[in-house]
Amino acid sequence: MVWLLLFYVKNGANLISYLTECTYCLHIIFRIFVPSILTEITAAKVDSIKLALHYNMLDEEDETKNNRIARFLRYMEVRRLQHKVWRVIPVDLQLPLTVFSMCITYLIVIVQFTHLYD
Repeated sequence: MVWLLLFYVKNGANLISYLTECTYCLHIIFRIFVPSILTEITAAKVDSIKLALHYNMLDEEDETKNNRIARFLRYMEVRRLQHKVWRVIPVDLQLPLTVFSMCITYLIVIVQFTHLYD
């Protein structure tokens, strides 16, 4: 993707090629950022639900309701909400930064190799 943009710049491509490649880049960036942001929003909502349940447990006088709330809170602790890609890469706000870092690293390597063969 980045290599193709550099190739277009070197060969003097037309405006349509630039716009097409930039649109594709924005599409990829959108597909990386949106799941990460939605996962973080969902995690924040889960934390607020846990906090509300803890407050409800403090205010509740019925022992059976307290036991049910405590059991549900333990269940939420054991079965945490987390999304992973291929059960390896966690989808959180760290994912876009990791992908961006990897792209910059590969861009540097590509630029160094292109200077090697000139």
